[in-house]
Amino acid sequence: MNSLINSKTMSSVEIAALTGKRHDHVIRDVENTMKLLPEDSPDLGSGFKSSTYVAGNGKNEKCYELSRDATVLIMTGYSVNMRARLVKRWSELEEEAQKPLSLEEMTVQVIQAQQDKIREQQKQIKVKDDLIFVSNEASIKAGDISIREFVKTNDAIDIGGNKFIAWLREKGIIMRHSRQPLQKYVDRGWLSWKFSNKTINGNKRRELKVTPRGQLQLARMYLQFKSNRQLVTN
Repeated sequence: MNSLINSKTMSSVEIAALTGKRHDHVIRDVENTMKLLPEDSPDLGSGFKSSTYVAGNGKNEKCYELSRDATVLIMTGYSVNMRARLVKRWSELEEEAQKPLSLEEMTVQVIQAQQDKIREQQKQIKVKDDLIFVSNEASIKAGDISIREFVKTNDAIDIGGNKFIAWLREKGIIMRHSRQPLQKYVDRGWLSWKFSNKTINGNKRRELKVTPRGQLQLARMYLQFKSNRQLVTN
């Protein structure tokens, strides 16, 4: 359960408060130190994490989260009193880190980790979303297309035509016992249900097609469905 033991860092805001230095000066010290780090010591560079904090004016401002080693690197040029305060504070942080978290603290940490995971997945979906729709621009310009063409040409859809039809039924987008779309999705301009040139016993048959707007909306809807399913399984 090492993940449930506090991982301690010291922020540049806290360093400024402990040393009496202006925060922008601490930021300068951090960034100057980062520029001087040897290229063959990436582990040292990982001790400097860019972050933000809410300043007194209510705005999010830049700050850094520093490991113990990173703190030692920037405080080399500080006065003895400043260094003493930082060393004392690090001793307190390390002592706290040895204490197992309470049930309440573990619960909060788990919830925060889950929220971070959700936010990261949403960012990934947004990026993938944008890439997919750019890559599918040609097929969208092609106009109304069949379900088979849609799943074949749209990178967001990772299942075949029959399974996608079943998914549309599950989501209440088409009728349960036919391929006829619900009228509201026709009215929204997502799907069309028109007579085709194909016939059955001499009668023209209707065909379900996806409009350019429907291609966008159904791809977004399916991506969100996959994301929610992953969160449940994880």
